[in-house]
Amino acid sequence: MKINGHVKRVLLVTTLLSTLFYISACSDPEVKQRAEFKNYVENTVLRVGYELPELSEDQKEKFGEYSQDYEAIFNFTKRFNEITERSFNPLMEHLSQIKVTEDYIALQPILSEDLTKIFFLKSDIESLKSDTLSKLSKKSFPEDLNAVMTPAIEKLITLRADPLLENIDGLVTLTKNVNQLGLFLNENKANITYVQGIPNFKSKELAESYNAMINKIAEDIKYHEATIALYNAFNEK
Repeated sequence: MKINGHVKRVLLVTTLLSTLFYISACSDPEVKQRAEFKNYVENTVLRVGYELPELSEDQKEKFGEYSQDYEAIFNFTKRFNEITERSFNPLMEHLSQIKVTEDYIALQPILSEDLTKIFFLKSDIESLKSDTLSKLSKKSFPEDLNAVMTPAIEKLITLRADPLLENIDGLVTLTKNVNQLGLFLNENKANITYVQGIPNFKSKELAESYNAMINKIAEDIKYHEATIALYNAFNEK
C-alpha cells in the first residue's frame, strides 16, 4: 500500500511524540524521588540536631538513589558521635572537673588514660570526613536539591569536623601539660602544704617549676574554651 507524504509526516510526528512521552514518563520517578528527598532534607535533616533518624524501607523506596546520599550523611553523624563520645567527651568532662590545685593530682591517672584514647581522634575525624565528602562528591546534585544539600553537608559535616580538627592539637598539648602538673604535684606532695587550696612549696625551685607549668597551661587555655563550646554544641539534643 502506498503511503502519501502527508501520512508519512503524521506518522513521524506521532512517533516523535510517543518517544518524548516515553522519555518523560521514565524521568517522572526521578523527579518525584528528588522532590520527596528535598522535602525530607529541608524539613527534617536541617531541623533536627546531630542525631539523624534512620530511613525506613518505605522512605528508601521513595527517595530512590538519593537514599544513598542520606546514608552517607547519616553514617558520618553516627560515626562522628561514636568517636567523640569515646574520646573527646570524656576528656572534656574530666578537664572541667578541675576546680582546685589538688584536683590535678586526683584526675592525673584519668587524664593519662584520656590521652591514650584521644591519640587517634584527629586521624579518625579526618578520614571520616574525607571518605564521606568523597562519596557525596561523586554525584552532581540538581540545582533545586543542591540548595538544601549544601547547607545540610555544612551543618552536619563541615561545621562539626573542621573546628574540632583546628583545636585538637592544642587540646592535646593542654591535657599533656595538665597531666604533667598532676604528676609533679604528686611526686612532690611531701614538700607541699595547702592553705585554702593554694599550694605552698618548701623550696623556691619547686615554686618556680610549679609557676612555669601553670603558665604553660594558661597559654593553651584558649583551646579548652574553644572545645568547651564544641562539646556543648555536639551534645545538644
